[in-house]
Amino acid sequence: MKAKIRFALIMAFIVGTTITIVLYNTHRPRLLILHSNGSENEQIRPINRGLRDELRSKQHFSIRWYYSGLNAMVSKHLAEAESLRVRNLVSALKPDVILAVGDEAQEYVTRYYANDPVIKVVYCAVHGDVTSYGLDHAANATGSLMTPPLDALHDLLLELGRQLAVAKPIRVFHVGDRTDDVQDDGSYMEGKKWGNVHFVGNQYVGTFDEWKLAVGQAAKRADFILTSDYHALSRSSFDQTPVPAREVVVWTETHSPIPVVGSRAHYVGDGGMLAVGASMYEQGRAAGSIAIKLLELHASPADIPRVMSNEFVVAASESRLKEKNLYLPDIYKALARASNNYFQ
Repeated sequence: MKAKIRFALIMAFIVGTTITIVLYNTHRPRLLILHSNGSENEQIRPINRGLRDELRSKQHFSIRWYYSGLNAMVSKHLAEAESLRVRNLVSALKPDVILAVGDEAQEYVTRYYANDPVIKVVYCAVHGDVTSYGLDHAANATGSLMTPPLDALHDLLLELGRQLAVAKPIRVFHVGDRTDDVQDDGSYMEGKKWGNVHFVGNQYVGTFDEWKLAVGQAAKRADFILTSDYHALSRSSFDQTPVPAREVVVWTETHSPIPVVGSRAHYVGDGGMLAVGASMYEQGRAAGSIAIKLLELHASPADIPRVMSNEFVVAASESRLKEKNLYLPDIYKALARASNNYFQ
């Protein structure tokens, strides 16, 4: 009799514990972090650091990370197939919040959840605007937009112009590939006031041959080239093979008749001289903070205004600067070193 009672108590404990665990996991706030990039992409590391620093104490959240690789898919057919896989994952996970990083994640995934009555959307590291994704007026969406840090670029260009004795106003010309995020950056730069710097315009190119021509002719209209991105260039109009980013940048640094400054930090990592870009770490922290408010405080996205990038990072190559008879003032050098973006 005692054995039967003991067995019954053990079974009751096991069943009760199992039910408790199931209920706990069922009611845990569920967050899906969706990246446009693949997991091997270095550009997402600072974003992930920001996200993890913000979410570190939220052990009660159920968090799933997914790296879609949408940004590297060369055909719309492949991107649409991956979009369907991600949406099937969303159906299986039933997240309370999708935190989507990058433009491609919005274009191919979160646009399908605009005004969804159950799932909330936090966008992050999106260039300029989310109107084309249907998220600008969606009641269930908010997030963080990333724009070129024009004030910081303005001040640094003035300093470089002073070192080179460039006559004022300093003229800057933006060259980039034809991707949507590059054109979003270009529109943003064209629509803003640059103070003592004259922004002379944008040129978007699709091939490396076109890039070489634009760079070679830039000195006719500008004192500096500003570039945002160049990862989507094909070899030529006859050869659609993608050109490695480092090849583009090394050629540019070697052949450009005027100095080139990147508006994204990875320009220096690709072999460039100098870059001032929006802080990706800030993007991660801002998006993580919004997600916490939605999951923990049950806030409505409509009550959380979207935020714009405010902080910036500096990246520099000392050897490249010396080639152009330039130097980086100590304040900028310290900023670059603080983010491990200062190279000899």
